[in-house]
Amino acid sequence: MLASAHHERQLLAYAWAASQILEAHGHDPVQRGEVYFTDTSLFHTLPNVGPAQFHKFETLLDQVAQTVKQSWEEVEASATQPDGPKRPCTRCAFFKRGCRGKT
Repeated sequence: MLASAHHERQLLAYAWAASQILEAHGHDPVQRGEVYFTDTSLFHTLPNVGPAQFHKFETLLDQVAQTVKQSWEEVEASATQPDGPKRPCTRCAFFKRGCRGKT
């Protein structure tokens, strides 16, 4: 697996931001993305670049924006609800350092 596969969301963020800038100046948005590894001379084409993926990314940004507007108590309650997603509490860097984890 290429290193870029571990950073696809980050690379999508770069492509989305570049598209925002390009479109604001009357240019076409990013159509594709490639990462070039100088140490191995390999290209990796990003599989998820385009309007549909940008829309999903914007939805994720909206979710992040809603979360950061919440109080810590609301965030903690949401993250530790019994029917919520399973979290690796005992391995989490915040376990017993702010978040009480699941009980």
